[in-house]
Amino acid sequence: MSRARAFLYMVINHHRPPKPRCHRRFCGEQQKDCVYSLHRIDPSTLFHGEDEPQATAPVKTCLPPSITTFDNPARGFAPRATEFMLFGRGRDKILAVPRTEPQDHMPVLYDDASQTTRKLPSTREEKLSPLWLAIHDDLYIMEKAPPKSGDKVLSFKYSVEALVQARHSLDWAWHLLPPPPYEPSRDIFINDVPNTAAVVGDSNIWVSSKGQGTFSLGTETRAWSKVADSELPFQGQVHYAPQHGLWYGFSARDEGVLCAADLGSLASTGQQPPPPLASHELDMGIMAPEGRSELGGYSCLVHLGGGRFSVAKYYSNVAMLIGVEVERCGEVLRLIKHKSCIYPLRGNSFECLL
Repeated sequence: MSRARAFLYMVINHHRPPKPRCHRRFCGEQQKDCVYSLHRIDPSTLFHGEDEPQATAPVKTCLPPSITTFDNPARGFAPRATEFMLFGRGRDKILAVPRTEPQDHMPVLYDDASQTTRKLPSTREEKLSPLWLAIHDDLYIMEKAPPKSGDKVLSFKYSVEALVQARHSLDWAWHLLPPPPYEPSRDIFINDVPNTAAVVGDSNIWVSSKGQGTFSLGTETRAWSKVADSELPFQGQVHYAPQHGLWYGFSARDEGVLCAADLGSLASTGQQPPPPLASHELDMGIMAPEGRSELGGYSCLVHLGGGRFSVAKYYSNVAMLIGVEVERCGEVLRLIKHKSCIYPLRGNSFECLL
């Protein structure tokens, strides 16, 4: 049984506008860095109680006060300059990893249980567009796709790394693991690749890439094996719901659709090639708040335990969290949409939901 999440964590990118050019010139001041703030949200606020009337319209609410802040490695306002990741058995460790590695900006680990912050060693190799997964107390990160300029792939080295804490010590270290045995596609744009990763079993990481199929990394053996020639029907991070025996994630074709599939069926058949993977698609029916347009690439899905999830969407100057619940009855899945909460950003930007 998976443990229910105690908190959600929302990261906000605070834009500090530059001072007028003439003021900086004569006063010798430089533009200040932006900062990220971390906000802890009670996930129960996204769900109706047993005797509570079903709300239909989104409710505007205020973000709770921030519990800590992180420096932004970029000067001025720069979205997505840092990748935020959540791991640990209690899902209470937040790691901020700069997408570039200037010497004065190292990864920062915030432990919400002890409310402490510490700097960690830099990753062994630069991560420009990372995809991450947590297994027990360890964190695994990898590149989602090669960087491109137009239709050309830039210089690129695919890498997988694990952040592991030493036994009987508080020291953390990055361990470089072998890359998956495939070459990134060179004939399609990076945003068209539904790259995805999932934890299957206790210690296996499955990685799927369009046109390359699905591969499994044994984190104990550090060896890759091929699972299937086909890619998984998801995009981004995939979550296992043990109560349902299913894996959930955004559909590869649409972030507004929740997809479910039994990845264990591929792992257990032993057939070569394995049978086609059956999947369920559930339209979440998420509508943009009136008068606002969605900013693409910011959608987040968080598994809260059981069949409950939180979906985050970023619209012009607001973030919206939606509570959804999936009930399983045999082979039938039913999606229940609960509350939608709108958080005004007051000129700042939504970064992610963990």
